[in-house]
Amino acid sequence: MSTYKRLLALVLVLLFAFPATAFAQENAADFYRDKVSGDLGYMDDVYRFDLNTEETETTEEILDNPKAVFAVLSLGLMETMEDGTFSQDLSVPYNEFSNIIYKLSIGDLEASISNYDLYQDRTSTVGEAAEYLLKVLGYDEILGADDSFMQKARTLGIVRGTASEEKLLSRGEFAEMIYAALDTEVLNFINYSTDGENRMTYGGTLLNERLGVFEIRGLLTAVPGVNIYSSKVPKNGEVEIDRVRYDSNTNDYLDLLGCYVFGYAQNKEESAPCILGLTLDTRDQSLLIPLSDITEIRNDILYYETEEGEKKVSVAEVRNALYNGNVKENFVFSTDLMEHDGELLLGTSTRNGEYDIAVIIARNNYRVRFISKTDQKVFFSENLKLNGNEFLEIKEDKNNFVRIVKNGRAVGFEEIKVGDVLSVVQNESGTYTHITISQKMLIGEITGV
Repeated sequence: MSTYKRLLALVLVLLFAFPATAFAQENAADFYRDKVSGDLGYMDDVYRFDLNTEETETTEEILDNPKAVFAVLSLGLMETMEDGTFSQDLSVPYNEFSNIIYKLSIGDLEASISNYDLYQDRTSTVGEAAEYLLKVLGYDEILGADDSFMQKARTLGIVRGTASEEKLLSRGEFAEMIYAALDTEVLNFINYSTDGENRMTYGGTLLNERLGVFEIRGLLTAVPGVNIYSSKVPKNGEVEIDRVRYDSNTNDYLDLLGCYVFGYAQNKEESAPCILGLTLDTRDQSLLIPLSDITEIRNDILYYETEEGEKKVSVAEVRNALYNGNVKENFVFSTDLMEHDGELLLGTSTRNGEYDIAVIIARNNYRVRFISKTDQKVFFSENLKLNGNEFLEIKEDKNNFVRIVKNGRAVGFEEIKVGDVLSVVQNESGTYTHITISQKMLIGEITGV
């Protein structure tokens, strides 16, 4: 049976054996957010998986396999729950299971089964996951009479541990099984030769061969409206890694700018490869310092407070800095940074331990006095100004990126209310604007960015 016919048969089986529902893709960045502690310091609205450890702790749960969760969220195979957690211990509904197998079987991450009449209200099992993942890979063609799907799945490393095939499948287990399957070679087809012997041909992995997805690593050098090295900035839906432009399915990577990242990208026939998800790579050496923790800057040495006491770091190799989205040539560090609410990220383009990249986010706070919904303008109290204006215009198009965050979630303009305090970062050209709706008190007078 040819690969096409075998996959078509599998899809038809799924259509009649499984229920289906459509699941919206949610980027992996939307999962691990808010504040991160440890060597990375503190930053609002940051999305970082700790791929250096076997477990990743979020504010809500501890993930047993963060790499697997990051993969399935990036690829849009699974999504987070309404509360923003992955909830790895919850069972996998049969309809969600069928949709994931369907996507993998036809190699289309955006596909979904739409026959709602076939819905079955039950939970899938580990045995079913092993069976259908092997069918997706083509290994059902080579199983012997005495072989079982579970045995073969264990041999390939898709099933680990002592779980029985009757065990109800949890979200965490399914993510791990999918992650292992993605790295498994696909059995493309069987040749029926003239001597009657079957010839098996193995291709690339499920990730590369079927889905057209590849792993990507490098320095994140530009995001919409912001570029570390140039005034030529990406548009909405674009990023640059090692100065190479890619399409992206999200604009939420500012917090990783200047960091060495790892992620997944998918080849596209008529456009640049599309980034599906990015996070910190295990080899990233960036240092994140709250501006308020800086105590002194002297002779190209920056001193800052930590829980372990005062530390210092050299900034002698930093020539240009990205300050609120603006490239500042021959940047000179000064104690003026300490007057702002924000962060300093020091990165290294060579990963040799010497910091030569500085990304500075210095927020200013404004209380909302008046809102013009027609013009989508926010007017400030206390005669405060932003880039010379007493108002902020919320203008977003392909050349202007605006992100509004409230309680750690991206929201729309309508969530801004009179009396709110807005923490605002905007570059001089206005192509990048980041707004955090805050409830903190506004203290002191701010004259602008």
